[in-house]
Amino acid sequence: MMVEDGEIDHASHANDAGAAIKDILSFQDAIKVAYDFYKQHPDETLIIVTADHDTGGMAIGSRTNRVNLNLIDSQRISKDKFSDYCRSLIRNNESMSWDEMKKFLSYKLGFWTTVPITENETKDLQVLFDKAIVARESQDQRTLYNNFNQFAVKVFDLFNSHVGTSFISGNHTANPVPVFAIGAGADNFKKALNNIEIPLLIYDLTR
Repeated sequence: MMVEDGEIDHASHANDAGAAIKDILSFQDAIKVAYDFYKQHPDETLIIVTADHDTGGMAIGSRTNRVNLNLIDSQRISKDKFSDYCRSLIRNNESMSWDEMKKFLSYKLGFWTTVPITENETKDLQVLFDKAIVARESQDQRTLYNNFNQFAVKVFDLFNSHVGTSFISGNHTANPVPVFAIGAGADNFKKALNNIEIPLLIYDLTR
């Protein structure tokens, strides 16, 4: 059986650190179910946890702020959903004041409450809000799965900065990914592997 948390990849393409981390924790819950089964059937169960590639090159650490992963608990909306919301305002020609947007960002991302947005950061956000949302004069950022409103990009770059995470890309990277294995035949997965070798090893173990 294969279980995938594909949202980790989507969030990483979006450079949405909070959503990626929350989806990793969700995936961990699924792994626990498999591990509990393995403990009951250790001689006939093999669990392999890996990925087909790295996306985004996310790093924990920031030049401007201390790492504070607890701020992720303030995130109630993904970058995908927030960008879609911004584009819907433009598409439907809906008006929204800066004060209304500030309330929205405070509720959805903890800005100005749990996330200490500075006065200068607030000014920069308002300038881009006026350009991208009010005047409709911005270009979307294109990625593999979504096109992001320029204001949404700025908002989540700022959120990532305060969390203390950063990305090198919005695409797949050449970074190696870990391979974890436990159970019958797990010793076969100790070495460095090309990811296409993994299903071949599983096939050899199960035939």
